[in-house]
Amino acid sequence: MASVRIVAVTAFAAAAAACALPRRAAPGLTPISSLTDTLPVRPPLVGSFTSSMNVAMGAMAAGRAPRVDGTVRLTPHGTHNDRFSVEFSFSSERGPESLAWGVVSGPCGSGDLPLVSPRQLTRIDVQDNGRGRLLTEFRATITPGLDYHVNLYAGDNMDLADVVACANLR
Repeated sequence: MASVRIVAVTAFAAAAAACALPRRAAPGLTPISSLTDTLPVRPPLVGSFTSSMNVAMGAMAAGRAPRVDGTVRLTPHGTHNDRFSVEFSFSSERGPESLAWGVVSGPCGSGDLPLVSPRQLTRIDVQDNGRGRLLTEFRATITPGLDYHVNLYAGDNMDLADVVACANLR
């Protein structure tokens, strides 16, 4: 019977310790949780769309490039470099249509491939009135301090010739 009491008292003490308040750091030491709470939150990356005349003449020459005016905003999730919310808001000279998009390293007009295949991202539906809006999330590694831009693509190809608008991210 005494061993049952010892086991019961030990179990009660272990349960009480688990429910106890967290320990305070020793004087002069900063708890780890407060260190991560003070990490700077990365500011959003914002860009304004320009027609592809400033980017590449391919889609413009083919008559597929509408004038696009608007913005894109990439907002990082906390301190992560690979999770973003993205919001598009723009008006176009024509609609309805569906546009693909992609984040590309370098400034507008660079021939680099998108960080994530636009085929894996939600397309932007442009309404009859030419307005396009999209709020979605995506994952890609975007290194702070480097140049990036967002391309809007007509059709299903992701070539510079298919870029209808571009926004340099700042």
